[in-house]
This record gives sequence, C-alpha cells and structure tokens, in this order.
Amino acid sequence: CRVIYDGVNIQKFQEYKNKCEQFSGLGQYISYGTRGMEPMRAFPQFIKSIPFILKESPELKVIIAGEDEIHYGGMKPSEKSSWKQWAINYLEKSECSQNIIWTGRLTEENYLSWLVNSSCHVYLTHPYVLSWSFIDSLICCKKVVASDVKPVQEFIDFCQFNLVDHREPKLIASAVAKTLDSPFNTATTKSQVFGKQLGLQACMKAWEAVAGLKVTTDH
Repeated sequence: CRVIYDGVNIQKFQEYKNKCEQFSGLGQYISYGTRGMEPMRAFPQFIKSIPFILKESPELKVIIAGEDEIHYGGMKPSEKSSWKQWAINYLEKSECSQNIIWTGRLTEENYLSWLVNSSCHVYLTHPYVLSWSFIDSLICCKKVVASDVKPVQEFIDFCQFNLVDHREPKLIASAVAKTLDSPFNTATTKSQVFGKQLGLQACMKAWEAVAGLKVTTDH
C-alpha cells in the first residue's frame, strides 16, 4: 500500500501570508477552531482548559473560529443548549469572558490571517478523520499543540509540534504553556519531506502514476 495525500497548495498559502492583516496587532493569542463546536473535536475539554491557560498568562487572548453546530454526532450539553452557549456560560463563571473572541466562520483570507498571526494553534480531536485545519496550521502557524492520536501522529515526521492527551484540560493548558515558552518554530522547522509528500504538485504526480498517465510538471 502507498498513501497518496489529497495535496495542499503550499505556494498559495505562502502568497496569502503576505496579505494577512486582520488578526495582526492583537498581541499574543491562542487559536482554536473546527467546522463545528462539538465533542468529537474536544471542544468541551478545550473550553475547560482556558481558565488554567489564562491563570498562567492572563494577558493572552483566545480566538475561537467555527460555527455553533454539531456535524459528527454526539450529545448536546446537559443544559440542552448548544455547546457554544454552554462554553459562554462556563467562561463567564470562570471570569474568562474578557479574553475570548468568537469569530464564527471565516473567509479564506481571514482564516489564513487567523492562523498566521496565532501565537499557538490548538488542534484537538478524538481518533477520527483529520480536519483540513490541522494541515493548514502546520503550514501557517509558528507553534502547534495537537491531540496525541493516530491520525495526528501520522504527520509528526513532516513538522515539529507538541502532542497532548486532549481528554485532560489541565494537560492541554500545560502543553500550551510549554509550547508558548519553547524556542521551536513550526514555520521554520518544516523538512523538505513536507512539500515532497503533502504538496499539491507531488500528490498530483503520484495520482497520475496510479492512473497510468504520463507524469507532467505543469500543475
């Protein structure tokens, strides 16, 4: 068996980086986001980690992108409200609301600005299909914390990032603090393997070979 990825247009991301301004000037912030706010992407555990994160770094902002929806199943919170409303109530009780920014769904340019300017991106998931946003974060973000699960571990050879047990909010907070203090920079430690195996051109060539087509270079 040979794994062939869908391919990421890395050049397009690089071009966008020079245009991303919306989230610049906000100071240090942590980014977290998936398509929907739901248990499959460890949204409740991330929210519970925020008070611990801010206790160590009270000046940090936490910018959460995504919509208040459940896409992959799972129960609503016990209050029968949505997970976002549960999170708002939880953070208000924890006196963290002033540090939280909710963006909703972002345009592509603003999405990339959100990633590029993040001080630390947090990607959490139970063992399941990996989100596109995780691959995007590896390309765009300086520092990344991600769930220690098989779908994420598959990419540890491409890029440096910190793994965490997403089931424990205190461990998430500790991983974020450790990553913020770390000198490593994801954006400058990517190996050439990243482009060779995840880049759009390389993946298209691999698919052409599978299809028995002549391999070209003009993609």
